[in-house]
Amino acid sequence: MYDEDLDIVIKYKEKQYLLVDEFDYNNDKIYLFLGESDELYCSKVDNKYIPIEDIENVNKIIKCLHLEMPDYFMGHSDFIVRKLFGVNQTDLFSEEKKKKYIEYFIDKIKEANETEKNIDVELCQKRLNSVNYYSYNEHSIINFYHPGTNSIISNSDDIHATFHEMVHACSGAKFLFKYFPRWALFLIEGMTESSTSRILSKYEVTRSFGLNKLRFDLPEFGGARAYAGYVAIIRQMEVILGYHAEASVLNGTGNFISEFISKYGLNFTIKMGYGLKKDLPDIEKIQNNLLIRCFTIDFKKLKTKEDVLDYIIRLRNIFQVRGKSHDGSDLFYEKFYKVMFNKCIELLKEKNIDASFMDEYVDKPKTTFFEPFTLDGLLSNTIDSINSALSDKNEELTSMDDFTIKYKYDEYKNIKSYVFRNGVPFLKLEFYPNLISTCTMNGDIMEDLSEYQDLDLSKYKEFIDQYLISNRKQKKKKAV
Repeated sequence: MYDEDLDIVIKYKEKQYLLVDEFDYNNDKIYLFLGESDELYCSKVDNKYIPIEDIENVNKIIKCLHLEMPDYFMGHSDFIVRKLFGVNQTDLFSEEKKKKYIEYFIDKIKEANETEKNIDVELCQKRLNSVNYYSYNEHSIINFYHPGTNSIISNSDDIHATFHEMVHACSGAKFLFKYFPRWALFLIEGMTESSTSRILSKYEVTRSFGLNKLRFDLPEFGGARAYAGYVAIIRQMEVILGYHAEASVLNGTGNFISEFISKYGLNFTIKMGYGLKKDLPDIEKIQNNLLIRCFTIDFKKLKTKEDVLDYIIRLRNIFQVRGKSHDGSDLFYEKFYKVMFNKCIELLKEKNIDASFMDEYVDKPKTTFFEPFTLDGLLSNTIDSINSALSDKNEELTSMDDFTIKYKYDEYKNIKSYVFRNGVPFLKLEFYPNLISTCTMNGDIMEDLSEYQDLDLSKYKEFIDQYLISNRKQKKKKAV
């Protein structure tokens, strides 16, 4: 767990830097220190950290250790960015298409602002009008916003991905460069993806993800699985601060991160953000540190009945956006909740405040979301995926006789499944609660299928026939 007394901090040119990592380099150790807006690489002599001031040497270290920051935030021209990311063909949006995207985006922000209240819609409109919009045709690796040329390159058919880049554009280059250090990069991505999802998603939408050994259930999240961990931490920070990050990231003020730093410390925030940036971030450790650090500090500020009530409600609300173990074996939150609940009771008694209002909060909150897949659910979702794939070929699924399905549960209770058509690989699917990912048709199967179970479709004939009939009826209604 995080202990600020163990932080190693050095001062250099009137700035403070925190030790976050060490690397092996030329049979020696190199130490990475991060400040609020920049970084230092140090050697160690006689137990003292010595900053490496030779820029050329620092660049060699960065290159050798593969610690380069993403070039697309720093490129000098759209041509360089295209070259870096292999975007060989891009089409500039027509003025009509650009206007259509911006109008739709602004309408969505206005809807969000009915709840958020403080998004600067005019500023967003102004910034979006100034952006160059490109749609790539092929060979693209990534969707991105490039502050250097104020350009967005995206698959314009992917509304969510394009909107994510438009949120970056609303933030503006000044904001992105200020919070560009290694520790802040994925906090910004989490804020951006969380805000994009809320702007586009309906409130009842919840998607669930298995990350490491945890299950995350994220309301109003329509983004990619790769962003789920970053979004989950931002959502927890939102509960702690008591407001959403939308206005901060869309207005490009950074107030959300600044307030968090002022309340819970720069060093803690740097370590949390840097932990998210690692290839395999320890989300469990990060969220547990977040829970203890913030709610321990906040407890010391409690004075009134209203303070205690707000505190216990926030402590309960954070449970819904925390990762939870699949089998219920992780009791970290439960134990912490019990300790802090009892401390609240003691505090109320010390202040001679009637604590009876706490009775309804004695038990820890229960999980609102997450329903594991049943085999019926697996089958119905597989049928939907096959139908979707066939429709691309102008075919319609009328029978499952030509198809066979193999599946297995992974260690996180997700389902991996392969679909064959007349014995030929047809679809590879991964099922999470409320989420389906469909891979390319007719792709090669690179995995040993010996551990996969065959789904006996003959047992489900009645279910399949009824489901197919129901699907056809729905299509006819839509056609009418």
